[in-house]
Amino acid sequence: MHAPLQDGVGSEDYGLSNYDLGKRNNYHAFAVSASTEALGGEIMLQSQFAFGKNKGELDVGQEKKFNTWSVGAAYFYHFSKRTLMYTQAGIGSAGKALKAADQLRGWNATIGMTHEF
Repeated sequence: MHAPLQDGVGSEDYGLSNYDLGKRNNYHAFAVSASTEALGGEIMLQSQFAFGKNKGELDVGQEKKFNTWSVGAAYFYHFSKRTLMYTQAGIGSAGKALKAADQLRGWNATIGMTHEF
């Protein structure tokens, strides 16, 4: 979601045909994550923000600035030495010039259990 699109590889599908060359973009990204033991398991949190500006030739009226963000959380709980329950959720979005690309926004959630034999 946050890497530059590869040259000519489906960028038109996102409505971003003028944003597909990484050398045309100046951008900065920041991320922070943390984990701690709590509630008998491990809690993990993360967040990310990136912003930048396209330096290339754009269509008339096309926004030059863009940004993205995401946040997520996870929890691991060991029922025993070999059994683990996990859950996680995350959400992310893109703004300004990337706002037109619905494929760059979304969320996910997972819950599961694993057991080693």
